[in-house]
Formats: sequence, structure tokens, C-alpha cells
Amino acid sequence: MNKNMLQIIPAIILISIIIIIGYNTYKDAVKKDINPISIIPINSALILEIKNLNKTTNNLTENNAWKKLLHLNSLSNFNKNLTQIKDLYSNYEDLFSSNKLFISLHKYGSNNNNLLFLGKINKLKFNIENISSVIQNEINESNYDSKKIYNINLQDIIYFFAFHEDIIFFSKSKMIIEDVIKQISNNENLLTQNNFQASYQTVSKASDVNLFLNINSLINTLNIYLKEDFQNTHLSGWIANDVKIKNNAFISNGYGSINKKIENYLDIFNNQITEEINIMDIAPKNTSAIFSIGFDNPKNIYKSKNTLLQKQGKFWSWNKNIKKLQDSTYTNYVDLIKEIEKEAGAFFTYSSKNTNKYTYFKAINSITTSSFIQNLIYNKSNYRGYVINQCKDPNLINNLFGEIFSSTNSYFTVIEDYFIFGPSKLSIQYIIDNYNAKNTLKNSDSFKKFRPYLSSKSNLTLYINPSKAITQFTKNIKVKYRDEFKINTDSISKLTSFSIQASSRNNLLLNNINLFYDEKFKQALKEEWFIQLDSSLIIEPQFVYNHFTKEKMILAQTKKHTLYAINSKGEIIWKKPIGSKILGEINSIDIYKNNKYQCIFNTNEYLYVIDRNGDFVTGFPKKLPYITKLGHSLFDYNKSKRYRIMIIGEDNHIYNIDHKGKKVKGWKYKKANQKITQSLSHYKVKDKDYILKQTNSSNFQLLAINGSKRVNFNSKNIINFTSEKMVIDKNGNLYTITKENKLWKGFINGSSNEISLPKLDTNSKIIINNLNNESQLIFNNKKTIYVYNHDSFEEIYSVEMEDIIEDIRIVKDLLIVTTVNNKLFVFKNEILLKDFPLRTDGILNISDINNNNKMNIINTENGCLYNYELLN
Repeated sequence: MNKNMLQIIPAIILISIIIIIGYNTYKDAVKKDINPISIIPINSALILEIKNLNKTTNNLTENNAWKKLLHLNSLSNFNKNLTQIKDLYSNYEDLFSSNKLFISLHKYGSNNNNLLFLGKINKLKFNIENISSVIQNEINESNYDSKKIYNINLQDIIYFFAFHEDIIFFSKSKMIIEDVIKQISNNENLLTQNNFQASYQTVSKASDVNLFLNINSLINTLNIYLKEDFQNTHLSGWIANDVKIKNNAFISNGYGSINKKIENYLDIFNNQITEEINIMDIAPKNTSAIFSIGFDNPKNIYKSKNTLLQKQGKFWSWNKNIKKLQDSTYTNYVDLIKEIEKEAGAFFTYSSKNTNKYTYFKAINSITTSSFIQNLIYNKSNYRGYVINQCKDPNLINNLFGEIFSSTNSYFTVIEDYFIFGPSKLSIQYIIDNYNAKNTLKNSDSFKKFRPYLSSKSNLTLYINPSKAITQFTKNIKVKYRDEFKINTDSISKLTSFSIQASSRNNLLLNNINLFYDEKFKQALKEEWFIQLDSSLIIEPQFVYNHFTKEKMILAQTKKHTLYAINSKGEIIWKKPIGSKILGEINSIDIYKNNKYQCIFNTNEYLYVIDRNGDFVTGFPKKLPYITKLGHSLFDYNKSKRYRIMIIGEDNHIYNIDHKGKKVKGWKYKKANQKITQSLSHYKVKDKDYILKQTNSSNFQLLAINGSKRVNFNSKNIINFTSEKMVIDKNGNLYTITKENKLWKGFINGSSNEISLPKLDTNSKIIINNLNNESQLIFNNKKTIYVYNHDSFEEIYSVEMEDIIEDIRIVKDLLIVTTVNNKLFVFKNEILLKDFPLRTDGILNISDINNNNKMNIINTENGCLYNYELLN
């Protein structure tokens, strides 16, 4: 070996050592820079990458929407976990190499899911001994696939954790930790999956929070909790978003991938141009959710939808059904799809009892489309200027656009080229009524505030009103999970809007997700429920006490003379045929004096007493002593339950009977000539009882409780009154209107006077409003309501209405007004409450039916009974 070679060898050896050391150092560096996402099991439904945990938790603490969401138990627990980890990061900074935190959600087993947390550690300082000294608790360990799994008991909750290089990962589920260990040894991971990687590459590194969602997996995870599953679990794969936390909103924008082979429903929008979604112009204000699609080529949507059905093995049965429909109706669905313009979907209307699902599409020309589907229509009816059709294909929108719109909607109408399908004729009437009243989502103040957050055009729009949808959602939660999702709906009432939109862009799906908090939102009226009875009502809904529920029961009689008992939830408890119309009021009575109440009422011939189960009390109905045209009066003078029932016969005599229907002894009333025009009223002034026996003139009497005369109103000149019921103020003074348009006032000493009020006439109705500071005299004249000082009769203010006033009444501090054009208004002081007027048939009543200190308006409209709760 020559001298030169000997000199080169050491240099070669040295270079080789440097290369080896450098390579090993490089490998160590690569190992240390492992992306935690690469070890997250690929079955994840959701991944949050929080780049600065301290900053993010501080932002959440100040966020109004987040504060309200914390009323949900599951999110409250999640927030506690975030806070605990933040404190750990802050208190032991030298143990962690980063303030980042990764959180993922996983389903494991058949019916379980839990969270996985991943963080970066300082390997030089982070060891089990350090953890043990920090937590000051015993740590146990076990082995799985050559990896150690540690567990520790913290506040009676077992946590499992393990390490991989500089990553610590922990969860309440040991199975999830084992899945991570299996994932570590697997060459395939999320970062190698094309579906995830295409979305992952689009996120912003500058964003404080990145959100990764696998829509299909998320649906499967949610189905664990639900009694009725979301059936469509092939909606979309991974999307990757940047998240912004604002004071009144969460805003998330990003991209998802589109598979040209059509594996998921959103893949059918590949190369479809985004379009405006305008169903908000038609959908009612109380819409809880909208799921709409926009497209420029409906024929391709139809074709791609069928391709997806084929891949799912559902095309054959679907096609068999379509051929049967097409052969029987001569309607070609391929041609029908060409008649549709740019938009289709579904929306839900909310009430605590009734949630209706509607489906729809927009036609290029409604007249042409109506003609095209004539053979699908087998029944028609007219309603307020619209035609309600009955369709032979209740799943028409499903058949055209996919099973995601599955429904049983046999009825439809057309509004502004929108074909709206609903489950019943009543449901379609509801849409028409709200549209005619301009009571649409478009006109909702809270939706107007949210609309700027929505893209003007999209291929898919999901809109949800959380405060309305949460009630229906929680009803579908399995009982064992109810506590996790328990929430007070009032606490999230200002979370008015949540949306997801997706738009096809360059083989990707641009998406945005928004949650909006409206600090100034204040709802005056909440529709609780509505029900349809066998016919329209003929008497005002009445309220009687239900001793079993401690709530009020609603009694309503229809034109078919059926009496319905309805509870506060809108459920029919019982119904009972009654021979004829009920006259006057239905009262509560405790016949057996055992605090178990019955209801009492009369028709023209019989007195009825019915218990809370709808059964006649023994001995009832009883024939009245004489036929009558007036309702009974029920008196309990000293609250001793020694009831007196007063019946005014057509013979003009007052019959006094007890709770058994027997005549009361000692009744001294002597029949007079003047016709009694109203049911008797009882009131008390100081220690004296008075019974008002009203006639149509000033020569009438106040009776004592034994029927004898107590006060005579004898005028020199007889003054004739209108037929309105007299009003009694807190001093026992009487008020009515004379035929000469004057206000008549009678005193309990038998004197009276007349007061000229220029704006009063014989068509007016008067009421007394007894306020704390001053009493008010209120009356109407044509289109105006006048409010006067009760003592001085000076005008305080007036309210001008658009139409002639039909009726006015006072309930607590609320002035209730109905007009001849079937509108209902509610005023507080002189201010009209928000969300009014309502449409009404004029038959209504108001009370707090469920003891929550909120008044309920039980209103009839178009033959249906509605319950609205006043919220302020």
C-alpha cells in the first residue's frame, strides 16, 4: 500500500464517521419532529389542533357563545379538561416542548366513544417519576405490544397514557390508547390517506386552531347516542378548516376533497356551479333547520345520485319503484328533473309538540311544471288563494335528489315557483298562513343579523336554529345519555344560528361553518304546539285545575259538540260527546272536598260535572230546574267549598242549587219582571257580599247571598243599557254604556251618574285595569283604543289600529286586542309586543297553564288550537 493511500484512509474513515453521526442525528431529528396526527387512529371523527392552548382557552373564556354552550354537560366537562391541561402546561413549562394540544374523537366497540389528547413533551425532563411527583398519585403500568401503558386515578376517574418519542397521549379509554399503539406500527396513517392529505394541505399554519372533520365518521359517532339513527352515513369524508373565535361567533373555513368516482353524496356536486339558496323567503320564522342544495345542471345531479345508489346496492329497488310510478302515472322523472331550477331541499318547523319536515324544489316555471305532474295529483282543495294538491308520490324529492330527503309528504302547494311538500293538509295551510302574514325566516330579525355570515351562493346549505332544534334533538337521545346532553333551552336562546355551507371549487369542496350568538335577541312569543280537533271551536278555550299534575287543563268544545281535555304539552287526555253547546264558563269544583277537582258547566238543559279522567261524576249530568240561555255561576262565598250554583231560567227566575243539584234552602229571591241578561256575578266590598243581577236598564238590583234585595238602582228616568256585561272596579262600583253613548256609573249605595265621553259609543267595550298606582278605564271605538284615568276620566293615551276592533280584554298587565280582520295583538302599556299580530278566529283565552310564570295564549286559527307562550 503506497504512502498516499495511507494518508487518505484516515480521512475516509473520518468522513464516514461524520456521515454516520450526521445521519443518526438526522434520524433522531426526524423522530423528534413526528406529527402527532400521524399516530391518531384513522377511525377518528374529529381532530382539533390547538396551536396555543393558553391563548385559545382565554379566547373561549371571553366568548359569549361558548359561555352558553357550557350549559351542555358534555361540553362543560370538555371545557374542564382543557382548563386542567392548560394549567398543567403553565405550571410545568419545562416538561413540555410545546403549547400545542391535539384532541381527537373516536368510536370504539359498538356503542362507545371518547376523546384522545396528544401533546409534545421535553424528553430530557419528562419521565414517570416527574409525573408522579407532579400529580402526587400512584401510577400503575401494563404492557401492550411492547409498549408501556400507564394509568392513574384522578378524582375517581381512571386515565390511561403512553409515550411515543416526544409525544404523550392520554384518554379515559384504554382501548383508544391501544389503538394508538397499533397505529404507530402501521405504515398507513391519516397523513398517507389521499382523502385526508388533500384537505390537510389547505389549512393555514397561521391559524390558532385547525379543525378536521370526517363527516361520515362523525355521523356514525353521533348515532351511538340516538334512538333513531341518521340513516345517511355517506355524506362526505374529511374536511380541514381554520377556526376563528370571535366574541359573538365561531367561524370556520376550509376545504374538503371530492371523489370523482362518487363515494359520498357531496361528490355529486363535482363541476356543479354554486347557486343562491332562497327558501328562507318562504320558510316560516319558526323554522328549526334547513338542508338545501344548489346546482346548475339538475340532470347530472339526478344521474350522479343514481350512480351513488348503485354503489350502495340500492339502485335496483329504487328503480323498480320509479318504473311502477312512471307506468301508472305516465310521468317521466328524467324529464321532470329538467323542469327544476337550481334549488331543492328540506326544512323543519319547530314547536315543542309538533315538528314537521317539509321538502321542496324550485321550478323553472311553476305553471309548466304543474301541468307536467298532473297525473301525479289525485286530489285538490283551495285555501286562501292557493291550491293544495295531494300527490301519488309522497317521496318525490327523495326520488329526484336522494334518500337524504326521505319523507312521507303527500301534500303540496306552489308559492313563487317553489313546490312545497308537507305531511298533511294542515301542514301546508301552516306554510301558506305564515307566508301570507310575512312571518318568514327572511323577515326574522335574528336571521337578518346572521345572513351576512352565509355565502350568497353554495352547492349545499345546512342552517340550524340551535335553540329551536335542541328540544327535538334531545328527545331523540337515548335515556342513558340524557344527562350528557341535558340543557336548559332558555340558556341557549341567544344562539340563534348555526350553518354549514359547501361549494365545489377545482375538485375540492370549499366549506364554511358558523355558529352565531345574538346578544340582543329577545323573543316575545314561542309557539309551543298546535293540534287539529274534529271541527272548529264554538266556545273559548277554558282552564280548569288538574290536581294530579298541579297544572291547568284546557277544555275546548267543537262544533260537533265534542269536549276535549288537553294538557299543557298539547296532548289530548280525553274527549267526551256533549249533547249541545256549553253555555258560559267551565269552572273547577271540589265536590268531595278532598282537594281532587272536577269541572262543572251547563248546556241549555243539563248541568254536567266531569272528573279529570273524563268520567261523569255520579248523579251527573242533571236536568236543570228550567231551560236556560245563560251559563251557570259558581259561588264559594267563604272559600269553604260550600258551593252555590246559580242558574237563570228562561222563566227569568234565579235557581240556587248545591253541588248535588238540589235546591238550596233559605233562598229568598223573588222573580222580577225585568229580563236578566247576564250570568250572575259575586263580589265583596269590605265585609259585605253582593250579587250582581244585570238587566238592560238602570232599574236593577244587587242581591245578598240569600237572594234578598241589598241595593236598588231606581232612576226617575229609566236609562237603557247596551248588552255588554257590566264592569266592576276595586271599590265595587259598576260601569256600563247607555244607549245614548254615555258612561253609566253605579255606586253600592244605589246612586248613579252618567259621564259624557265624546269618543264612547254603543259599540264600545269597556274594561277596568286596576294598576298599583292608578286605575285605568279602557274602551274601544272603531279602530282606536282609548286609555283614561279611572278617577278623572282624562285621556292618558290612545292606540290607533289598522282595522276595526272586535274585542279588548285585560289579563294581568297585558291588553289583548282582536280585530275584525282576524288579527290578535298584545300590548304591554302602550307598546305592541314583538312577534304580533297573530292570526286568529277570535276564539282564544290566556292563562299560565304550567306554572312557569309565563302566560300562554290558547288561540284558534283555521280550526286549529295553538299554544303560544309569552316570554317576557
